[in-house]
Amino acid sequence: MTEAEWLACRDPGAMLNVLSSSYRHLSARKLRLFATYCCRSVLGPDHEPALHRAIGVAECYAEGDASEADVRTVHGPVQDAWLESFGSDYVISTVWCLTNHAAGHPFAAATDAAVNAREAAHWRAGTGTRDAEAALQADWLRDLFPNPYRPKFVSRDWFRWHGSTPAILAARCTSRVTSAPCRSSRTRSKRPGATTTTSSPTAATPR
Repeated sequence: MTEAEWLACRDPGAMLNVLSSSYRHLSARKLRLFATYCCRSVLGPDHEPALHRAIGVAECYAEGDASEADVRTVHGPVQDAWLESFGSDYVISTVWCLTNHAAGHPFAAATDAAVNAREAAHWRAGTGTRDAEAALQADWLRDLFPNPYRPKFVSRDWFRWHGSTPAILAARCTSRVTSAPCRSSRTRSKRPGATTTTSSPTAATPR
């Protein structure tokens, strides 16, 4: 796959394979978030609350705000729903792939959730929706992962530039941050014009 093909690709499976072969370590966090996006895309308000709760916990786990035990806890009801449907409900199967693989196999969570979400979209809306869902998933992958054909790296020579000036500046900034007094959250003034917003786990959108 060339860079031009990557930018125009609408096959998330092929893109995931390119990513896995381009990077020594793929971000588990981004893979898990991608899987949650696939789930949210096909899950409707009429589905069981346990499914919505499972996605929210999995997303928190991806961000480090939930434990592996939390994921196992919410996976139980998802497993029960999956068995009850004999694996024939693609929406439930999408969530099952997320909660079953999120902890130990994030790449499998991403690939399997994507496949099942495309089938769920087709099962729900009919002809053409597989391709539409695949296009959405491809866009999410491009948003989450940097272009593998334009790697982001800094040469070691840069740190030695002009008498190691970058390293000296970084050390000074770090020392200022660590030496700054901590203010209590009770005394911290609110930024003028700032508003407080809350977000529901079920209303999260791909970032």
